[in-house]
Amino acid sequence: MLDEESALRLAAACAHESDIRARLRASALGTATSLDAVLTQARDDRQLPGLLEALHRMLRATGDRRGLDAYIGAGGRNDRGLFTAGVDHVLPTEPPVLLCPLQRCLRHESPDAPTGAPRCAVNGDPLLRGED
Repeated sequence: MLDEESALRLAAACAHESDIRARLRASALGTATSLDAVLTQARDDRQLPGLLEALHRMLRATGDRRGLDAYIGAGGRNDRGLFTAGVDHVLPTEPPVLLCPLQRCLRHESPDAPTGAPRCAVNGDPLLRGED
């Protein structure tokens, strides 16, 4: 079981995979291997804190002071569909929410998202409808 900080960072990596991948590839580093390592390890159900920290440091090396935490936001639920550690995880009942199909991270999305049905970046499965 992941600690809350790791689950939150995994949610950020999953929800913003394409943005993070583009940022890493556009940097002087030119590779997204740290992101790939996180997603591969999550598929294999292994512990992730060290890999998430490496991805965080890699993003900071691109010039983003906040690293992976920039995709989390501050203070409760935010517009990126993530929760912040230490804040009650109160999900809205209207509309229902979609949750991580692996129950490994704290990602959530609206089923009415304009981009269609969101999928888990770890295993490609659609996010699951949460309990109403």
